Amino acid sequence: MKQHPNTKKHMRRQLIDWKHSVKKSQKQCYVTGSTEDLEIHHANHSFSDIFHEAHEKLGLEYHKDTADYNEADLQALIDEVVKMHEDVTPVVLTQKIHLALHQRYGSHVDMDQINEFKAEYISNNKTIKKGGR
Repeated sequence: MKQHPNTKKHMRRQLIDWKHSVKKSQKQCYVTGSTEDLEIHHANHSFSDIFHEAHEKLGLEYHKDTADYNEADLQALIDEVVKMHEDVTPVVLTQKIHLALHQRYGSHVDMDQINEFKAEYISNNKTIKKGGR
């Protein structure tokens, strides 16, 4: 039996050019200045929100597997998700900082929270504390 890619994972892979562009312009972690283990955080619009809004905009039903979309709908979905990333505020973070931000603030972390975290990180001798505000 042939396995089909998970739709969300497939959509994330379609953003490779966007990710390279962001990492090219933001070469280090916004919080620590590190250049290792970098990831991109969606500061103003989460990937999940974009993914679901693209479905709504196109009038498509969500399917877990890409095989459950017809070719035209899947391509339209890819195009819409990529297009919607033009309005995203990307923030480059280390994997460790990215995880710590989500552990502290939840799934939607905005720039105010990132700046608050950065100020605390700097003032506390660059240690990461978990937990709420």
